[in-house]
Amino acid sequence: MRGADTRLVLRENFPKEEALGGQGEGGVPEESFVRGQPHRIFPRLQRPRDCPPGVVRVRPLEDTQSLYANPGMGWQTFYRAADRDEHRAQLPSTTLYARLTWHELEPEEGNFAFRAMEYWLGEARRSGQRLAWRLMVAGSEAAPPYTPLLSYAPLWLKDQGAAGYIYYFDGNENDRQDADEPDLWAPDLADPVARFYHDRLVAELARRYQSHPFMDSLDIGSVGLWGEWHFWRAVIKQVVGRPPSGGTVGQWVPMPSEEEVRRSIVDTWVMAFPRLPKVMLIGDAAGMRHATGWHRAGWRADCWGDMRWHMPHFYDHQLERTGASHAWRVGPVALEPCWTMEYWQQQGWDIRFILDWALSRHASYLQNKSAPIPPQWLPEVQQALRRIGYRLVLRELCHPAQSSGSSFTITMTWENVGVAPPYGDYLLRVRLTHGAFRWVSPPLLSVKGWQPGPRTETVVVNWPAFSPPGDYELALGVFSPEAAHTHPNLRFVKLAIQTPHDSEGWYVLSRVTRSAP
Repeated sequence: MRGADTRLVLRENFPKEEALGGQGEGGVPEESFVRGQPHRIFPRLQRPRDCPPGVVRVRPLEDTQSLYANPGMGWQTFYRAADRDEHRAQLPSTTLYARLTWHELEPEEGNFAFRAMEYWLGEARRSGQRLAWRLMVAGSEAAPPYTPLLSYAPLWLKDQGAAGYIYYFDGNENDRQDADEPDLWAPDLADPVARFYHDRLVAELARRYQSHPFMDSLDIGSVGLWGEWHFWRAVIKQVVGRPPSGGTVGQWVPMPSEEEVRRSIVDTWVMAFPRLPKVMLIGDAAGMRHATGWHRAGWRADCWGDMRWHMPHFYDHQLERTGASHAWRVGPVALEPCWTMEYWQQQGWDIRFILDWALSRHASYLQNKSAPIPPQWLPEVQQALRRIGYRLVLRELCHPAQSSGSSFTITMTWENVGVAPPYGDYLLRVRLTHGAFRWVSPPLLSVKGWQPGPRTETVVVNWPAFSPPGDYELALGVFSPEAAHTHPNLRFVKLAIQTPHDSEGWYVLSRVTRSAP
């Protein structure tokens, strides 16, 4: 094989079978997790039939050490772009995470102002990232410019007759309102007036951004404090109008009381953004069941790492009761820490356990709120990033050494050694080069939905009618469908093989001869 890279191995016989890491019955990774034991026991790769005579076999060597900046997964930066995140510790990142408030997006009734959204999209584009985001309608503090009652929801909404609540957030947990706990305003999204304006805003966001190439994913938010689908310690001071969800002074702000209302809010977001990957906040059981079951969304937890309550007592129970334990197969899992890793370290919590928990729940996104990572924990974080999301290894490629017809077949053995599938429609193409002649195939297959574990794929490459006989360099790559419009960091999927790729994302793997017909 002429011109072969030394990191490609061609051989007729497979080595001894290796244990490659784990799946349960039916090729699906086991959900069980035992501390101190590998949480996945992978099956052995099935020994395929030998390639017939005259067929070239290429076996790239796996890269087990590199950290890849691949689209739709990995380390998230938090309210800052990757190149402005001084605490990123050189971890590759293709996702910037930010939340936006209703009053930022519509400060006056009908006057949509998308400066905040455009800012974050611009930051993401400049730094080679995409934006993951959420809409917030209620929060724990006054929002800029910090005038009284200027909360996450705009005041004009109350003036339009929307029912809701004046409340304060008892963040000090002392059952009284302290000087640093301002009065806030939140509408009841079960109220028809509030819901009309909310849905109008969602529709306008979708009209502008549904197909934006730098949108990564959407949190189904809106409800609850910070859009987390709960009103923990949000104490009512005054009931405004007649909110359908009820509530009295001194109680916590209630969630929309009817499950149908909560499900319909999920529907509004899903129908507005049908193509964007979505995650549902884990806090509300009805919303989780509907989003992950009916709409095939993933899920998100915003208190990952909390060893006091969320991790030991809530998350797994909530996944089980909502039937969302297997939602990762079709939608991403995103985890945001309670506090930060420095706080975890101060509490003496086990970072390996916390990271292993994330892996065993098939996380695609991790972050640390762009806060410092304890230096001694950085290797553990790096190791977790070699496994979260998808990590595609091309184990073997077979094709005929010569082709005299109008097409030839390539058979490939792949393995996703990550813990989750790709959720984006990333497309495999082949490039053939002969001297000055260069041809790129149309998409031959999509890697979307490739579950962890091995798989075999066969594609047919049709020779272009104008291709001359001769010896062709064969390369392949996996590309974003928006490759021509995105940052170079997002145009292609980096494969976990030692064969280098060029600047355009092509891996030169072999050569094939086109004979004269």
